[in-house]
Amino acid sequence: MSYLVSISFDIKNATSKNYDELYSKLDAIGLSKHLIADDGSKIKIPTTTTLAGIFEGNSIEEIRTYVTDEIKKVYHQLNLKGEIFVFVGSNWGWQKTVV
Repeated sequence: MSYLVSISFDIKNATSKNYDELYSKLDAIGLSKHLIADDGSKIKIPTTTTLAGIFEGNSIEEIRTYVTDEIKKVYHQLNLKGEIFVFVGSNWGWQKTVV
């Protein structure tokens, strides 16, 4: 089953290099500033949504734990401290609209 994951995070005492490295590593685990629409087009999510991704798994709990653990590993690899908020939804739909 597919799950939509959206995260927000903050880094304490961060530099722009810290953010660049973190974004790169989170992209490698499937969290990015873009989602792929049903028609295959790449859609940039609004900047107030930090990152998002689609993950396959058996339950919300499994995906939440997996994504949270992967993010924590990245923070440790980069020697960062901060806050992370992970949202996992099932039975979801999304649409980007520009007004």
